[in-house]
Amino acid sequence: MSLTLFGVVAVTLMLVFYALEKRNNWFVLAFSGSCVMASIYGFLQGAWPFGVVEAIWSGVAFGRWLETRPGPRRYLDYFPGAAGGAGAAGAAIGVAGVGPEAISSSSTSKTSVAPPGMAGG
Repeated sequence: MSLTLFGVVAVTLMLVFYALEKRNNWFVLAFSGSCVMASIYGFLQGAWPFGVVEAIWSGVAFGRWLETRPGPRRYLDYFPGAAGGAGAAGAAIGVAGVGPEAISSSSTSKTSVAPPGMAGG
C-alpha cells in the first residue's frame, strides 16, 4: 500500500511541476526530481521499463534546467580545462576571467617594440 502511495505522489508531482515549468526554471528541476521518484517507484514495483524511461526523462529535464538557469549553460562549463569546458566556451558565454578581454589583455603587451632598424617613424 505504501509503495502505491509513493507512486501516486511521484506521478502527481510530475504532473504539477510539468504544468508549472513556464513560471520558473526551478519547477524544471523539481520535475526532474519527481521523475527520479517515479523511476525509483518503477524499479521497486518491478516495472523496470517504466523506471528506465523515467530515469531518462529525469536526465532530459535536468539538462533543460541547466540550459534555462543563469550562469554557465553547459555541463562541461562547470569544469574548466575539460574538453569543451570553460576554456573554449567561456569566451562565447562570458565566464568571468575567460572572455575575449581577459585573453587579449593577458596575451598582448600594451607597449610595442619595433624591430631593429625600424625605430622612429
